[in-house]
Amino acid sequence: MKNTEQNGFLSKHKEAVASAFLCLAAIAIALILHPAYETNDDTLIESLLFGYQGQRTSFLIFINRVLCYILYFLVSVCPKVNWYFIMHWSACILSLYVLSRIFIRKFKSAGFFVSLLMTAAGMETLFMPQFTKTAALAVISGTIGVLDSLREKRSPGFRAACIWLIVTGSMIRFESLIMVSPFLLCVALYETVLMYKERKEQLKRYVAVLGITLVLVALFYLAGTFLNKRTPGSDEFYRINYYRSMLTDHEIDYAAIKDRRVLTEIALVTKWLNNDPEVFTPERYEQLYRDYHVEHGLFSSVSVKALFGHYLPNAMQNEPLLLVCTVVAVAFVLLSKRRYLLIPLAGFYLLLELYLCSTGRSNVHRVDFGILLAFLASVLYVSVFSFPGISDDMKKLVQKYVVPLLLLMGVVAVCSFPVQMHLTNSRYNNEVNAALEDITSNKDYKYMIYTLALRVDSKRNIFDPPTAYNDGFFYMGGWQEGIAIPGISFSNHSGIEGNPWVTCIDSSEVRLVLPKSEGENPWMKEIAGYVKEHYGRSVKGIPEYGNDSLQLFRVVSTD
Repeated sequence: MKNTEQNGFLSKHKEAVASAFLCLAAIAIALILHPAYETNDDTLIESLLFGYQGQRTSFLIFINRVLCYILYFLVSVCPKVNWYFIMHWSACILSLYVLSRIFIRKFKSAGFFVSLLMTAAGMETLFMPQFTKTAALAVISGTIGVLDSLREKRSPGFRAACIWLIVTGSMIRFESLIMVSPFLLCVALYETVLMYKERKEQLKRYVAVLGITLVLVALFYLAGTFLNKRTPGSDEFYRINYYRSMLTDHEIDYAAIKDRRVLTEIALVTKWLNNDPEVFTPERYEQLYRDYHVEHGLFSSVSVKALFGHYLPNAMQNEPLLLVCTVVAVAFVLLSKRRYLLIPLAGFYLLLELYLCSTGRSNVHRVDFGILLAFLASVLYVSVFSFPGISDDMKKLVQKYVVPLLLLMGVVAVCSFPVQMHLTNSRYNNEVNAALEDITSNKDYKYMIYTLALRVDSKRNIFDPPTAYNDGFFYMGGWQEGIAIPGISFSNHSGIEGNPWVTCIDSSEVRLVLPKSEGENPWMKEIAGYVKEHYGRSVKGIPEYGNDSLQLFRVVSTD
């Protein structure tokens, strides 16, 4: 009797069990790979939440302020839990579960393998969390889940969870919602047409649910924007960060720059000398931006050439998900009854990538990840595959062996590059962090550290709350320094009196930490030129100590 009940439970809830199994497998693999943030943006945001250099704040830069207040409250109540990381994982795990449930039901016998492919494609959000990717995955799965719940009449709880994913994803990063929305809008419009033709009596509920979801997203966005605007200095921060990103995150259009002095200063900013408030003021950023940045037209020859001559060839090698999407698109054209839907979906993909190329933002993995995942989920969701012109035995053979084999090959493809990149970065980060701990062991010194050499910091264990490891250092390089905004704690708290760039000269206690270099250190050479140009002081660096990755310098005057 007991076995019968167990079998009945598993049979009744096989979709949920299979989806939970896939999520648990993804969690186990992510833990084995030792999760770490993909970019230092999340490390900085997390540090702000827990008290970056001694002061906590609810202003987490790009995240909606409403969600920031929730995280701030949770940290206040239980500071030993890393709530920022849990925010990432809870959204991603629920997203993967929702997509698995949908595709297991939709594709029946092949559903587990299709869901395995989607889980593998989205799994890097667990071992390489990044708020742009988390937001995209949450919005995609939430939207697909809402549409599926309205079509299949799923439980109100499932629908509410999906709406929560959409709203949360929009609050984590609203720009991610914008980038994936064309695909989801296409699918939603298609569902609207089907609803009107086949189930007109359900159309009111369908429109009502979608309308409520959009209203919630808009309300939270407006509330967060209003609260951020009331933060002193936030306008200046967003302005200077916009110009910073234009100078440092985009592909440089050297042909548009005629003044070599502008090129030199851009090189300084791009590398790391962008945290001196006496030199790189918002006005100077704006001037450099005007002298340098050129936005090519969306359909200009430069943009089209960049898309087909640079981005797509490189993406085929560096973005296995694009290769998988291409194979799925070909199968969609050959076997799906709705192949005409590929025209708008593929068109939106090319338009989005063309837009990124026109603004110099091509080959940004975290952005491409969301676009490709939205394309893949949308194609699979609207597809109705059939095998015309072959016998029933051949159909069974294809469904039982060929399709699962191809999907497993896709799983290997979408996992290979992200895992390899993560392991390489993790090994490098651990080596640098060990070298940093070694070279800053003398507590009598105050250190100026080349920040971009650090990548992510030592807080790699996801169960550990952020520590005060970074306190007492002046970071050369990150855009997180030298921006005086009350309550954000971005100013220098290293204990160095005055401007560190001047105070370090002939100081008995201030030392520079730079990447190791054979022979004359090029970074030290640039520092000497920088100090000479902006402060009229001739200096040189005397190496005092070094290890495999870093060097310690004392800066002395040569006047």
